[in-house]
Amino acid sequence: MNHTRKVCGVVTCLMLLGGCAGPRDFLNENDILRRENLQLKTTVDELNHKLESRLDQIAALEQATNPDRPKLPGVEPGDIPVAVSLRYGMYTGAVDTNGDGSDDLIRLYFQPLDQKRRFIPVAADVRVQVVVVTPGSEPLVLADMPFTTADLDRTYRTGVTGTHYTVEVPLPKDMPQDVREVVVDLQVTDAATGRLLSLERSFPIKSK
Repeated sequence: MNHTRKVCGVVTCLMLLGGCAGPRDFLNENDILRRENLQLKTTVDELNHKLESRLDQIAALEQATNPDRPKLPGVEPGDIPVAVSLRYGMYTGAVDTNGDGSDDLIRLYFQPLDQKRRFIPVAADVRVQVVVVTPGSEPLVLADMPFTTADLDRTYRTGVTGTHYTVEVPLPKDMPQDVREVVVDLQVTDAATGRLLSLERSFPIKSK
């Protein structure tokens, strides 16, 4: 009986000691857990936000790189406007900018067109080559000028002459005086489709 009482007394003391020390440690552990949970939640929220942002970027990229994919029921790929050809404006050609009697600039007014021959704006890289072609001789390249997508965006014009892009290519000052005609090759690489559109035309050149 005395042994039993001693054991009970020891257990009671341990319980009391645990009761005295426990609450303070328990509260501290709770504080730590709450802080860790808050940090974890913040991290998860940040990761979710980054994931949503990345998914939006991927969706936008897929849409940009797959323009032929229908988004609406009943919409066929051919119904979605994309640039398929180019057209020059009526005032395209060689220009004498300083009034000295000789053309010194090629000014191109051009329009990208969709499947229905309507103007469609594009984000694209452009390259313009101006060449003199003489029978029996190698072609003489007078100019080979690239334009970045940002360059092209700055050339967008709309007004009484219509909506178009205007790019200018200077002719070399040492151009042979017997040149009477040049061949201009316009190349447009559409960023949305990767398609290369080109348009070649001859223009008369005026010289003293």
